[in-house]
Amino acid sequence: VASDRRPPARMSPPPTPTCTSKTDPRRPVRDSALGDLALAVLVLIAAVAFHAARPLHHDCAWYLDATGRFLDGARLYTDIMEINPPLAFYLTVPAVAAARAFGTPVIITFLAYVGLIAAGGALAFRWVLARTPLTPGLRRAAFCGALFALFVVPNGTFGQREHFALALTLPYFALAALRVGGGADCGRWPAMAIGVAAARGFCLKPHFLPVPILIEAWLMLDRKSWRTALRPEALAMLGAGLAYALSIPLFTPDYLHRIVPIGLAIYDAGYDMPMPELIAKALPAALLLGGIISALAFRAPGARPLQTVLALATLGFLAAYFLQHKGFAYHRLPTFGLLSLQCFVAAAVLAGP
Repeated sequence: VASDRRPPARMSPPPTPTCTSKTDPRRPVRDSALGDLALAVLVLIAAVAFHAARPLHHDCAWYLDATGRFLDGARLYTDIMEINPPLAFYLTVPAVAAARAFGTPVIITFLAYVGLIAAGGALAFRWVLARTPLTPGLRRAAFCGALFALFVVPNGTFGQREHFALALTLPYFALAALRVGGGADCGRWPAMAIGVAAARGFCLKPHFLPVPILIEAWLMLDRKSWRTALRPEALAMLGAGLAYALSIPLFTPDYLHRIVPIGLAIYDAGYDMPMPELIAKALPAALLLGGIISALAFRAPGARPLQTVLALATLGFLAAYFLQHKGFAYHRLPTFGLLSLQCFVAAAVLAGP
């Protein structure tokens, strides 16, 4: 007797996933975060060991000493004279307080503190880039470039204010590239945290303001709407910056009444460097590297948003270098740090997928 049962349909095996250079911009690529974390930790340990065997930069040593006196009750800009706004003291407080709490050497604690901020900035930069349509190779190159910019380029200026500024603003640059290039949204609260960190970096010196102005202007032009300034990170950055600006006359009014007039009358004139020397120290190398990077970057359309943001940030920090007109080595740190990061990305573009 013939059975009316039909044989079960043959199930074809699921297709084997393949790696391609194209990624879905709506989903973050799940690449190896553990390996990058291990790399950041190794670089951090090596940097602390390297700098612990060398003399600390005199500005960093001064801030450690002055911040200790501040914690002991001395008044900023009355008992402690300093030309820079108070945020540099506030950022040094955790290192000095931790050294006192744990009984560790203050210099080692400060180096570890700076290294943690730098590693955190590089990892947050990588976390945002993982949500962009960049290929895994370009993301890895950008992350390695960030580590190089934050741990190798500073060299003898490890822990300077420009070093803090670069570490705190790198995630904001990646998020600006994400907004233009498309990708998975990172969420409101992480974006606001990135904006607050960027505000701390930019507010270290008023000379850094050209950087966010250039990037925000470019975003509004790209989107053809001023409403792009209402992004969570932009509002958080603006709010944190305004809160800090208002805190200066409230908590450290002597800075405005005493230090600013002294700085304008004596400091600027005493350390002013002629413009030809300023240009000779920074501009030729910046233009050469910038030209090479631009020629390579535009070979990969997917890298253009990130490279454009980094180029604008480089120009902004270069403007800050000229606005300070001192020619100090650490004033060039953000410019050459960002240029080195872009070199890593450009090399990855040249190497291909």
